Amino acid sequence: VSEPTFELKQAEPKRTNLDIIVDDEPVQAPAAPGIEPAYEPAPQPSADDVDVVFVGEAFATDAMVQCGADLIIIDKHAAHERIIYEKLKASATVSSQLLLEPAAVTLSKDEYAVILENMEQITKAGFEIEEFGGSSILVRALPSVLTDEDVTSLITEVAAGLVDSKGKVQIDKIDWLYHNMACRAAIKGGDKSGKEDLLHLARRVALSDDIRYCP
Repeated sequence: VSEPTFELKQAEPKRTNLDIIVDDEPVQAPAAPGIEPAYEPAPQPSADDVDVVFVGEAFATDAMVQCGADLIIIDKHAAHERIIYEKLKASATVSSQLLLEPAAVTLSKDEYAVILENMEQITKAGFEIEEFGGSSILVRALPSVLTDEDVTSLITEVAAGLVDSKGKVQIDKIDWLYHNMACRAAIKGGDKSGKEDLLHLARRVALSDDIRYCP
């Protein structure tokens, strides 16, 4: 009598509603439609997170830094001007600083008239000005970024620029004021700058291509 033979068969793995069997290997089933995995958005890098190595400064005008494998030369005035300009544009209101003593400034008739015509934009830019009789105005406050400026020189320049812009089509007066303010407030070529200040400036430039150019 021949002996009985037996054939062993491997039992199929149990399927669940969480697994799909492909080539005998469990694969995670796709998520139900309309359900997104929960996650936290990656935090935006700050200026202090950028890896920049200070190399030096040339002619008291340009900062030289190493960023990765690149050597970057930065016009410190242009970069600082752009940073101030973008900050002014992004502000709902520009902060002002009261002068210790109001300053009277005498202007030409055209300059006096254009200041009064554009008083709304001038006030929005952080100036506090009022009429003072004749062709003079009284300046009580300046934008905080310009508190170290000579009041007469500053107001005369603003007035002359507004007079000059009267013949130009569709000039944005407030944008022009911000540009002028940023230029005056920024580090000047030849100014002495500390290493940490230049490093911070370089990191800001590395984070934004727009900062590399004057507004």
